[in-house]
Order: sequence, then structure tokens, then C-alpha cells
Amino acid sequence: MGGSADNVRICKCARGCKDTLVEYKCPWVHRNIDPKEAFFTKEIGGVKVDNVEQLRPDCRYFYQVQLTLFVTELDTCDFVVWISKGIHCVKDDADKCFMGNVLLKLEKFWLAQVVPAMFDDNDTMKEKGQYDVENFPANY
Repeated sequence: MGGSADNVRICKCARGCKDTLVEYKCPWVHRNIDPKEAFFTKEIGGVKVDNVEQLRPDCRYFYQVQLTLFVTELDTCDFVVWISKGIHCVKDDADKCFMGNVLLKLEKFWLAQVVPAMFDDNDTMKEKGQYDVENFPANY
């Protein structure tokens, strides 16, 4: 799971709007179609639920947006599909329940798989001294 903030929209109006994460997607494969149509492609993962456009909870961009919202402690994201035919923007809110479940799964994975491997005496990386910073290859 990974994510990075493309931008943060900061509003300075009198209404006191909250800062908003902005995630840009510029899908080259969809460069010649309408950006709204591109949003609903399988590659991007847009759907309409109760007349509201949103990312499917099982698509990779949903995971990316949710993780970035979690890390930045922001509540909303402007998900922007930006191609040669124009732009299409969809508001996506943080799903704290979803992230809570993901974090539990990540913790279980690390505790069951990664941590034991770090302390395994039969680890071939340890035997070769490759965990020793002084022995790391120069291009590492």
C-alpha cells in the first residue's frame, strides 16, 4: 500500500473551508476520451452510487487516496482525472472504518511475516552479512 500527496488545496475564503488533498491522474491510455468517461473505466475505478460519483472501494486508487488522507490527516480529496480532453473532479471523503481495517491487516502481516524474518537465525541475508551497513553495495 502506498500513496503520496500530489497537492493540498488550501482555501483562504471567509467560509473557513478545510484543506483538501488533491490527487491527479493523467491516464495516457485514455487521453482521447472524455475525462468523465475515463473516470468510469476499469483502470481508474469510478462508480456512481446513489447518484454520487466515487471510487470503488476495491480499486487501487481508493486505497491510495485513503492512505494519503490518513497520513496527511485530511478529511477530503479532490480526485482529478486530467487528460487532453479536459478534467473531471470527484470529491472523495476519508473512510476511517476502512483504514482501521486496513491497518489491522497490515499489523497482522508485519507481525506474522516481517518481524519473524528479521530475527530468523537461518536468514541467508544475515549469514552473508548483508544487514551490516558497511557491507551494503555502493549502489544501494
